[in-house]
Amino acid sequence: MDANLIISIAVGNITDQQIADELYEICDDVHARCDDDCPVHLLNGGVPDEKVSRSGCDCFKSGSAMLEFIRGRVNEEATVHEIIVGNVGNVYHGCDDVEASKAYEEYCKQSKENYGRASGESVVWLKDSEIYKEYSGTLEDEA
Repeated sequence: MDANLIISIAVGNITDQQIADELYEICDDVHARCDDDCPVHLLNGGVPDEKVSRSGCDCFKSGSAMLEFIRGRVNEEATVHEIIVGNVGNVYHGCDDVEASKAYEEYCKQSKENYGRASGESVVWLKDSEIYKEYSGTLEDEA
């Protein structure tokens, strides 16, 4: 991967065409091996795409097709986490389970230790809009 491309990615100044061009280069390099150096193969669970034929997968040497596949697969698999605190509201919304866990633990701690706006408040962790974890808080006990 080219150093200028890394810099463009880091500063958020990259076009879809630049990404597609880099994906084309990866495909050109690894297509015969069809291994985890190919992002399509990697996102497909380490197996070739189901549409693979003797001539290769549908993405073969098309950086745009690879980018479309990658974005579609990543969007399908992304879990959305939300942390909601009683009278504070939504304190985390995103796809990073580590950050969601940190926020949940921090606000549960604040609630239990009765400090800050989260003092005594309930804390709920939602995964894709479903309750994953819930701390009731002491204010609910008093009601």
